[in-house]
Amino acid sequence: MSVVRSRSLALGLVLVPALAAGCSLGERNSGGGDGILQVEATVDPDNSLIAHVTVTADEPTPVALSFESDDTGPRRMESTEESASHEFTVVGLRAETRYDFLAEATAGGSASDPVSMTTGGLPENAPTAEVVRAAQDPRRPDAGITIFGLMSEQVGDGPAYYGVDDDGQVVWYLDREEPTPRGPVVRDAGGGRILAFFHDSIEQVDLDGSVVDVFDMTAAPSWHHDAVPMPGGGYLTLGSETRTVDGDEVRGDTIIELDSSGDVVWEWSSFDHLDTSRYPGDLATTEARSGGTDWTHSNSVSYDEKTDQILMSVRSQGWVVNIDHATGEVVWIAGEADGTDPGYDASFLDLQEGSWMSGQHAATLTRDGDLVAYDNRNETGGEQENSRLVVYELDADSGAARQTVEYVASKYTNSLGDVDELASGNYLVTSGGPAGEEGVDDTAYIAETDPGGQPVWEIALAETRIYQSERVSWQALGQEPL
Repeated sequence: MSVVRSRSLALGLVLVPALAAGCSLGERNSGGGDGILQVEATVDPDNSLIAHVTVTADEPTPVALSFESDDTGPRRMESTEESASHEFTVVGLRAETRYDFLAEATAGGSASDPVSMTTGGLPENAPTAEVVRAAQDPRRPDAGITIFGLMSEQVGDGPAYYGVDDDGQVVWYLDREEPTPRGPVVRDAGGGRILAFFHDSIEQVDLDGSVVDVFDMTAAPSWHHDAVPMPGGGYLTLGSETRTVDGDEVRGDTIIELDSSGDVVWEWSSFDHLDTSRYPGDLATTEARSGGTDWTHSNSVSYDEKTDQILMSVRSQGWVVNIDHATGEVVWIAGEADGTDPGYDASFLDLQEGSWMSGQHAATLTRDGDLVAYDNRNETGGEQENSRLVVYELDADSGAARQTVEYVASKYTNSLGDVDELASGNYLVTSGGPAGEEGVDDTAYIAETDPGGQPVWEIALAETRIYQSERVSWQALGQEPL
């Protein structure tokens, strides 16, 4: 697998202490082995957990770079080019840790001496994670870096985005001067890249810190919570508007599509397609931060290119709404129909087994077409202390749904939350919000389950609130655990 060859763009400067033992920040080491391969390793001057490694050879040859520490198993990267000089950018290193690097010619016969390098320290606001359930298979396909954003009140002058390994050790951070939303969002963009959300833009970033693309979101000034890339290069995002309904100020959600130039090309309003008379519980009658009754409070949007349909999680209604992109019409709604106006004629899925969601987040379709969500369970008729991952099998022809998977999270969260389907079919579940009243139990839990909802890994982050998390595998970073 080829590696990223360009040096990363400078991240916002984070000052970290040099170490008394081993190599100080920026110090270089080199070794020669049989003299054919030479290795030089340097800590990135702007990010203490990234190493730049140069391997030079007497003649052009493909090479492999292996590295490990006393506390981590070896990982390997390859450069397949026939070249006399190879540049590796190594991400996912632990702080204040000595790593040994060894280069080998993949055609055989040559190897360097081991070369040592010690990483720097962490920013002051770095979170601390504790392993609740250790992974039995550290080389499973989904193993890698679990990335999340700290809520704005916890960022201070430090980075907003962090990543941890299977042992809960911080192995990545992204520092920028741009402000983030109150609940920073991160998405896997594939190929070892992420989408990081900032106040007025979405950045596509390599994990080495280099910025691949910056998308200006200012044409959608009301955008909030979520946005997803569209096939044409633009973004689909949630927005908001306030209207007067029966004499009351009501806040509802919109969906806004921006093209690749950042211009608005399509809009959809919940006021035109949902039931404005339905207020199923306290969530829908709470006053929104921007004013007005928080009637919908949608929190996720996704797009299915195969069907040209949009999925929107409408938290205050306990609904997941499927929308035809071409016409704007509601195709179906997953959730309880109780309390709707008799004249509201949307098609509701018929749940034949299990229970519907309440106050949910992060609704998407799996690769098999199942509906998956993080179900906060705010308004469930007394059965509230059971936030969960839930999966529903859908039959589009009959309009039937059946609950097939449930994983009850380690704590009830009355806000925030996320779930992602990983490449193997496992799920990453984030219980990042408070439990019960404001300020009560601010421990965040991130768990990985198998496709059937059985837990395989979990960490806890004390006194840390996070909105969403994302997994970037070692393989996506060009690294193979050995």
